[in-house]
Amino acid sequence: MNDSEIIARYFQRNEAALDETAKQYGAPCRRLALRLLDNPQDAEECFNDALLRLWETIPPAKPESLFAYLSTIVRNLACDRLRAQNRKKRGSNAVQLALDELAECLPAGESTEAALDSRELGRAIEAFLDAQPRERRIIFMQRYWAMLSVREIAAMYKLNESTVKSTLKRMRDRLAEYLKQEGFL
Repeated sequence: MNDSEIIARYFQRNEAALDETAKQYGAPCRRLALRLLDNPQDAEECFNDALLRLWETIPPAKPESLFAYLSTIVRNLACDRLRAQNRKKRGSNAVQLALDELAECLPAGESTEAALDSRELGRAIEAFLDAQPRERRIIFMQRYWAMLSVREIAAMYKLNESTVKSTLKRMRDRLAEYLKQEGFL
């Protein structure tokens, strides 16, 4: 079943849409949540919450890509859960490390989270990434959106870890320079 057929079922309020969504997109969405949360039960709960959010938002939303829409919901829910967990205990983890790397090139405000929520900043980062070569853009997104480790990215694209690290460092430096030019820093 393709996305438009599944979305049509959501519009009909047919619960089979949830089953089909879970069947087609459950595994990659659970992996995304697991990478962020590092806990299978939390990842499963996050995915189930995302299905509920889909049910509540379609209709009126009619996404072009159901997977992109769902994975964004999953990621946002996982990030919310991660922030809540980190408020309870300030432990170190891989996601926090990636966010700390990225924080080096973001403007300081009340908090990094507040800066990331800024729509103008989001548009500027999007414009910056659109201007980058495809390979660099993908590496950047895999690290800071999908929260893959440097090792996972290197293996995925058959690169040395040092190549991935240096690419990410250069991208962060370029992003910081771009944001200075745009008046964000």
